[in-house]
Amino acid sequence: MKKLLVALTALVVLVGVSSADGWVPSGSVTTAVSSKLLVPVLGWVKYEKAACFTADVTLNLPEGFILEVTEYGGVDFNLDSDGADELDFILWKKFNLSQDSYLKLRVKYANGFPLSLMNGNDMWSYDLFLGQTVKVNSQISMVAEMRLEYCHYVRSLAEGVWVVMPSISASYTIDPTFSIYGKVGGLYNSKFLSFGELVSGQASLGVKTKVMKNLTLVVDASGLLLDVKSGDPRKSDVVYTTSLTLNY
Repeated sequence: MKKLLVALTALVVLVGVSSADGWVPSGSVTTAVSSKLLVPVLGWVKYEKAACFTADVTLNLPEGFILEVTEYGGVDFNLDSDGADELDFILWKKFNLSQDSYLKLRVKYANGFPLSLMNGNDMWSYDLFLGQTVKVNSQISMVAEMRLEYCHYVRSLAEGVWVVMPSISASYTIDPTFSIYGKVGGLYNSKFLSFGELVSGQASLGVKTKVMKNLTLVVDASGLLLDVKSGDPRKSDVVYTTSLTLNY
C-alpha cells in the first residue's frame, strides 16, 4: 500500500506541474470484479480460489504518453495476503502512424506477491503493439493487432519469455450508448515455467453500455483455448468480468 500511495502522490504532483503549463489532465478510473485472475500473455489463470478485483487508474500526458497504475487482489480486500495480489506500474507511448493505424510501446513493472517486497521475483515487461483499424460502416469497426512482448524476472534479464499475440477484434454499435464486441487471437510463448514453446488461443465476447455520460459498464467473458499441444500444463477455462470505467 505504501508503494501505491507513493505512485498516486507522484501522479498528483505531475498533474500539478503540468497544469501550470496549461495542460488539462484526463484519463480513466476503472474498478472490476472477475470470477478468476487471468494472465492473458501467458494464457494462464493465475488465481482461481475465489473472485478477484481490479482497480486501475490512467493519466493521459502530453505527446501521447500515458501513466497507469493497476492493483489486483482477492475480494477479501487484503492487498498483501495471497497470490492474487499484484501492483503494476506502467508507462505507455502511442504513435498514430496514419488515420487508421497505430504503434504503441509499453514498459511495465509488476510487483507480485508479497507486495511489501520489491525483489528479484518481481517482473519487467516491454511491449510493442502494431494495429490497423478498419471501419466497415457506421456501426461496425474491426481492429487487427500484433503484440510482441518480452518479460523477465527482475533478477535476470536473460531468462525471459518472448510472447507473440496476433488478434482480430470487432465492435458493433447498436446505438450511441450500447455496443457488442468480440475478439479472437493466438498466443505464442517461447516457454512457460519449466516447459518449452507453447501455442494457444484466446477469445472474448462482451457488451458495453454507457450508464452516464462518462461512466461505462462492461460485461465480458474471456476464454482460453489451450488444446493445441499435448503436455500443455495449462487448461481451457472461461473468466467472467464486470467493470465500471469513469472517464475524466
